[in-house]
Amino acid sequence: MKVVRLPTAAGGDWWIVTHDLTLAQARARHLRPIHVLTFLSHHIVKSDQARMYRMALALEDKLFAVRHHLGEFRSAVGSFGDVVYANTYVREYSEEQRIICPLEAMLGSTYMALEITARMNARLNRPLPQKFRAQSRNFGLFDFKKRPWLPRFFDVRSELTHFGSHMPVVSEGKILIEFTNPAKLEAFTQGFHEIELEELGSYATSLFDMLDEWAAAELKKMDAATTMDALEEVGAGKPLKPSKVAASAILGLL
Repeated sequence: MKVVRLPTAAGGDWWIVTHDLTLAQARARHLRPIHVLTFLSHHIVKSDQARMYRMALALEDKLFAVRHHLGEFRSAVGSFGDVVYANTYVREYSEEQRIICPLEAMLGSTYMALEITARMNARLNRPLPQKFRAQSRNFGLFDFKKRPWLPRFFDVRSELTHFGSHMPVVSEGKILIEFTNPAKLEAFTQGFHEIELEELGSYATSLFDMLDEWAAAELKKMDAATTMDALEEVGAGKPLKPSKVAASAILGLL
């Protein structure tokens, strides 16, 4: 996402949050399909395009958060054990907490990304439920059976969010979780389970892979001849130049 300064009809300038692909200079080869869909999705729907664009930018926000918290999680795991003042019988629990914090944040951002995706998908493929879990039963690309990471993610996220029962065992590369609410479980059973830290980190990459597949399917609905507003940087300290770009040029980046 970018923040650009644009003139207003009333005079003066406003700072506006917009998609990277609005700027000609921000376009690059080998884009992930999901980022192309967030740019074009409001041109695929027939009504309330402004709301769809806002949801697309919100999804980009959450996907950035997933990447950011994944990096923090990996960093915390990688630095675990760098103890300067080791105590034989007592030590701080802060090292585990430095792993728990980005893990919970990453799970939360992933969940929010899924919920925004479901709301966008409900507009692209009417009629569908608004909530991701309900939608997954009616939309093949999000089916829990097709994507076994999803039910495990939902179980872990629910337990850690609502009950907070977890204990990192970093020396063995895993986390110990006690699942306490059997009525809400999709993949696990009630009681203690060991989950590899590698699996927890893979939820983020699995999310992007799933969204890319969804985006590639939805982008086939796009009229390649559609044109949209774009901006170009023409020089340092100079106002942005408005222009037009065809959907075919954006789709060609994939």
